[in-house]
Amino acid sequence: MNNKYIKVGRQSLCMGDDCTAPNEKLVLINEKDRLSDILRKVSDCLPQMCNVIWAVCSDKKVIGYIITNINKQVQYELCLENQFFYHLNIEYFFAVISTRKVLNT
Repeated sequence: MNNKYIKVGRQSLCMGDDCTAPNEKLVLINEKDRLSDILRKVSDCLPQMCNVIWAVCSDKKVIGYIITNINKQVQYELCLENQFFYHLNIEYFFAVISTRKVLNT
């Protein structure tokens, strides 16, 4: 099975968080991972927060959103077809807090 690593970075959340910038981690991807699997792996790299939406961006476009509600339950929303990730030639993701309205789901 082929594996590769992608780098995941995230937006700083406060001045104290800036001390650890650039807040990057390497995430192991295998050839059977789909975009939905990647969003789950990216969410493991993010701080646990309530009522927030993270936009997950590549160098090309927004891939999807990681949505947490008031109880820290996580939902995922893809912007692309849930295809195999390995052949998309994406090496880096960056997560930013989205300006979309957070719904209490």
